[in-house]
Amino acid sequence: MNFIYSKRLFVALILIISSVAVKAQQNEDLLNVLIKKNYITQHEADSIRSDQAVKEQAKRDKEKANQHSITIGSKALQISGLAQIRYQGF
Repeated sequence: MNFIYSKRLFVALILIISSVAVKAQQNEDLLNVLIKKNYITQHEADSIRSDQAVKEQAKRDKEKANQHSITIGSKALQISGLAQIRYQGF
C-alpha cells in the first residue's frame, strides 16, 4: 500500500516539474511564431521577455525575503519553522 502511494506521488511530482519547464518553452515558441508572422516586432518580443524576467526576479526576491537567515562570512544558516502556542486556563 505504501509503495503504491509512493509511486503515485513520484509520478505526480514528475508531471508537475515537467509542466513548468514546458510552459517556459511554450512562451518562447509562441513569441518566435508571432515574430515570424509579423504580428509583433523583435523589440516588442524582447520587451515582453524582459518584463517576464523582472517579474520572475521580483518573485524570487520576495521568496528570499520571507526566509530568515543568518550570514557569517560567505556561509549562511537558514532557520525556518512553525511555532504553535497553546494556552489553557481554568
